[in-house]
Amino acid sequence: MFYSQIFDQMPNSLNLADPAHQELIKALNVGYARQDQTGAPAFLFQDLRNALISTTFNAKDVPFWQDISKGTTDAFVHQYTTVDSVGPNVYNSGWFVAGDLPQSTDPDINRRFSNVYFQGRVKQWQHPLQFTSNQPGPGGVGSEAEDKQVWSGTLEILRSMEQSLLYAKNANYKPDGATDGIAPDGMEVQICGAADATFIAGGENIIDLRGGYLTDEHLNKASEIIFDNHGTAEKLYLAGKTLRDLSNYLNAARKVELTAGVIQDGRLMHGVPVKGFNSNFGSIDYRPGKLTTNSRRLAPTAAIGSNPPAAPTAGTTPSSVGAPGAGQVSKFTASESGNVKYKITAFNPSGESAPLTSGTVATTSTNIVTLQVTHGGGKWSTANKTGITGYRLYRTGFGATGDYGFIAEFPYVDLTDDPLVDMNLWLPLTDRAFMCDMDNASSIDLRLLAPLKRLNLPITGTVFQFLLFLYSTGPIQLAPKKHVEIVNIGAYNAN
Repeated sequence: MFYSQIFDQMPNSLNLADPAHQELIKALNVGYARQDQTGAPAFLFQDLRNALISTTFNAKDVPFWQDISKGTTDAFVHQYTTVDSVGPNVYNSGWFVAGDLPQSTDPDINRRFSNVYFQGRVKQWQHPLQFTSNQPGPGGVGSEAEDKQVWSGTLEILRSMEQSLLYAKNANYKPDGATDGIAPDGMEVQICGAADATFIAGGENIIDLRGGYLTDEHLNKASEIIFDNHGTAEKLYLAGKTLRDLSNYLNAARKVELTAGVIQDGRLMHGVPVKGFNSNFGSIDYRPGKLTTNSRRLAPTAAIGSNPPAAPTAGTTPSSVGAPGAGQVSKFTASESGNVKYKITAFNPSGESAPLTSGTVATTSTNIVTLQVTHGGGKWSTANKTGITGYRLYRTGFGATGDYGFIAEFPYVDLTDDPLVDMNLWLPLTDRAFMCDMDNASSIDLRLLAPLKRLNLPITGTVFQFLLFLYSTGPIQLAPKKHVEIVNIGAYNAN
């Protein structure tokens, strides 16, 4: 009440008829009602930066978020510079004749921008919970229901950010009438290109294992690619199963010697945990996490989420097999072809539909598969919460049996027959990994407009609710050639 007391005792200190002075009074009296105040009080935000830091430190499944450098930005559109090449190739000697000028050369430096995107959660709890004896939460979280909701909301945001920084695709989250999506382009889109164009063209920063298991030879190759582009490989972000398979392979190949057992804290411990790899071009730390959004993800059996779209329906020609068109390539081969089945879902930022199941499709070598679907729910917007922004495609293995594994996403085009094309680029039930140079000064960065903050929302009956939000760019690749994605990683063994 300090500021209110001052103004009550000095009524002539400010001109209450001046709108600017009225706003100043509101700001100085946040949270306190005044009889002479009209209109709503100023918003009161709570800075949860410390909660974000402590939760980040304790969350073991968000390694990419933990490692990426986090700077600040003061604009909704953050400008930055990328170095796409450092200058001439080695065949330009630089020697020149006396009295002449050497050849003019320039590095390939480009000015780019990234929008700021909004990540948040609404959390709530019932007022009677404030009077109950609750058990303390995990990780040192207090017994208050409010504390637990802050903790769980922060963890939800971090896990969503982890997946978005790796896999989000801006084109697949565009509201109706918008030119920009509400999510950034993640690492995979930046490496593989829009609509997988770089993958199709055989970009050097993509290592395709075609279902084979990951070995140290692949890690050496990936680190060499980064080295050739004037970087140093530092981190390998991979799924837990991929790390387990890599460890099993190294043990079986006798590249890691198991110990007979050591005494640790009074216990006999057996085994050698594999924490990293000394490549010919630098030491690489393994950073396992839940990289499962686009790895070994199975088709849903029913609609999921708060406002999922309706399921798509088959188009005029549900499926066809033919030669690749312009900008397409077939990776169906004699050994990678046969009968398959597909499941297709519609999705939006709030959920994913029940699947549409295709009939059996006979894939053939050098050809591609085109599936036609349609959707009558309209494009997603704040006014059409059950609209659609894109489709997800799931496929069985060859033989048309087994689980339906995720292979691709496609933006909603709103045609009578939206075409979904399977070129066999992505194999179902395989994993993906990212090897990165994490130098924030020359390689990769992330900018925050607002670190984690809290805003209390109106009380509904006995329900208290608040908004947790974080405003940030996507991952900014300052040197795109210093990152490699390893795709279609298969299992070392069947277990």
